Amino acid sequence: MPASAAQARLQRGYSFVELAISVVVIGIIAGAAYTAYNRQGAGRESVAALARGEVLNQSIRAFALHNHRLPCPDTDGDGREGDAAGSCPANVELGWVPYESLGLERPTVSAREVYAVFRRAADGADLVAPAASPNRNDLIRSLTAASALAPSNSNVFLTGEGNRTGAEDCSANVVMHAAFAVVVPNSDADGDGSFFDGVHAGLPGSGRCLASPNGAARNGYDDAVAMTGFSTLIGLALDDVL
Repeated sequence: MPASAAQARLQRGYSFVELAISVVVIGIIAGAAYTAYNRQGAGRESVAALARGEVLNQSIRAFALHNHRLPCPDTDGDGREGDAAGSCPANVELGWVPYESLGLERPTVSAREVYAVFRRAADGADLVAPAASPNRNDLIRSLTAASALAPSNSNVFLTGEGNRTGAEDCSANVVMHAAFAVVVPNSDADGDGSFFDGVHAGLPGSGRCLASPNGAARNGYDDAVAMTGFSTLIGLALDDVL
């Protein structure tokens, strides 16, 4: 009598993808719960936004490890990388999360998240396209080159959180760059008609400034920011090689 699908799976063992998904789900549950309930001023909606940011963060990391590059931002809102023709415009760092390219369901238009990725081809640090056929070493080299660059407002950057990293000031306080970041809207806390608040009001159409992931929800601002730094992604890529 032939074995069932479940028995066949047990006999062959778990695939890398199945194992990775299990690890990611466990990490999301543990990490999001701890972070959300320890964040000052976070309400129920903010907790959901933080958890959603962590889901996207982990999904983009998984994409990078599988494809040896980061995804191109969705510039036309169709849920896929790049523009309507499927091309990735050079040096475009901001757009919508490319949900379909990540294997995720597209949310409603009002709930779409902004995705930012570091790209500086002139310095060998285009994390979207490090090579024509990228491999792990290409990704690691691009990340290493990016990590050596001084913070600048010529690329998407994170500003302060009003405490350890100084004031939230997009003009005078360029704190750091990230390999990538996502901005999760919550509500129109500042009443300007957009669900993106504070320094994120013009995203993704204009602006390069992102609020710190460590900034607390406050009057006029309740977005959630999730990010992965260069060194973190280098570490994940090195672990993936071993």
